[in-house]
Amino acid sequence: MFEDLLIELGINTLPEGWRFEILDDVCNGVFDCPHSTPKLSDNGPYAVRTQDIRNGFFDTTKAVKVSHKTYADRIKRAEPLFGDLLFSREGTYFGDAAEVPENTQVCLGQRMVLIKPKQEILDSTYLRAYINSSAFQRYLLRFRDGSVAERLNLSVIRKLPVLLPDIEYQKLIKNNIVPFEKKTSLNRQTNQTLEEIAQAIFKSWFVDFEPTKAKIAAREALLADYAKEQLSANAAQKAKAPSAENIAQAEIQAALESIAGVNKIVPTEQLQALVDLFPNQLVDSELGEIPMGWEVTPFSKLTKLTKGKNITKKTVVHGSVPVVAGGLKPSCYHNTANVKGPVITVSASGANAGYVNIYYTDVWASDCSFICSKATKYLYTNYVLLKLKQKLITSMQTGAAQPHIYPKDFDRLNVVNPGNNLFEIIEDIFSGLFNKIKYNELENTSLGEIRDILLPKLLSGDLPLECDN
Repeated sequence: MFEDLLIELGINTLPEGWRFEILDDVCNGVFDCPHSTPKLSDNGPYAVRTQDIRNGFFDTTKAVKVSHKTYADRIKRAEPLFGDLLFSREGTYFGDAAEVPENTQVCLGQRMVLIKPKQEILDSTYLRAYINSSAFQRYLLRFRDGSVAERLNLSVIRKLPVLLPDIEYQKLIKNNIVPFEKKTSLNRQTNQTLEEIAQAIFKSWFVDFEPTKAKIAAREALLADYAKEQLSANAAQKAKAPSAENIAQAEIQAALESIAGVNKIVPTEQLQALVDLFPNQLVDSELGEIPMGWEVTPFSKLTKLTKGKNITKKTVVHGSVPVVAGGLKPSCYHNTANVKGPVITVSASGANAGYVNIYYTDVWASDCSFICSKATKYLYTNYVLLKLKQKLITSMQTGAAQPHIYPKDFDRLNVVNPGNNLFEIIEDIFSGLFNKIKYNELENTSLGEIRDILLPKLLSGDLPLECDN
């Protein structure tokens, strides 16, 4: 009955005692979400959306929240509890499953499904690993529905086949798979922190202009102290005005303190040259006040964006090269690349037109624009700049029926240009951070490949399993 799934799983013959069961039969319920958009709140339980189910985990970092009243209304049919699964049935992350985290209140947003395994016969972590395996994900694709977005109907989900070893064997499989997932999750958390560090540095220097403002504040404080001393001193003992050298030294010290966070990244001997690149005055511009001598320029004048080359499903030859189109993740995988990584991509069409991403491997740039290392010496700096302007870029969409953003649209994205000297320094800083991210990404790819090879072998009973004592 499930011969196609066995082929996908790489299993020739089921081990003795193993069987396929229909998902609904081994669960205490498979529940659809309320078909309404929840009213959001600043505080309260989480409302899980399809984009929050990432790589087998519920990513709470950008998850929205609802009031306790809204939560109570949305769990009337079923309350998500620790050990249950959250399943995305539509959209970019169609088919992904994650467990409800321990001690976490969460209700379903739109296009989500709640799966409640019967824990005495079906381990939730095993079920999550099984659903998220590349073999089962390929199997799911044959049931997708919807011309605009990939979608699974609830009736189909309830009838999905679950390969069921005995519960003890499921737990043994879990114990052999979870270490890969934990390392992958740790790498992702590390990468998120590293990217946040890069964004914080860029924002401090090129958005908030903190080193320049620190210089201004130091100078004004020094002059204010002098004026105060002038008023308090008697005529015979007038305070001595601060010299230009003293003012300059105070400005430098203040600027150094404002960039203290990069002291471990930038060599000490380069810090003086770095702070000298920040002016000590702000002037008006079309973007508001900016450091004196810096310019406002269209992003397209700084870096060349190139339009990708569309590829059709008929011409795709299955491989490992991501095909980057209009969505948030690759539309498919090809056997040939047309752009070498690392590369910045900007989705060109559809609801996610303008979405900025970075790939550290070679890609096939399709329905997107891209910036590669041949186009700029400041690849990582450009990426951080664009990510910080993501909302503004998205708002640049044109076209009513089919939103799009093309390279020419970046003529309308004005940015602050501090000059090549400062760009070179920050690119050196970012290269160190993003090379660590790249290493972690590549390691995660390898871990995923090992897991995808290991899981079918575990499911087929070909490998001995170790207990977790």
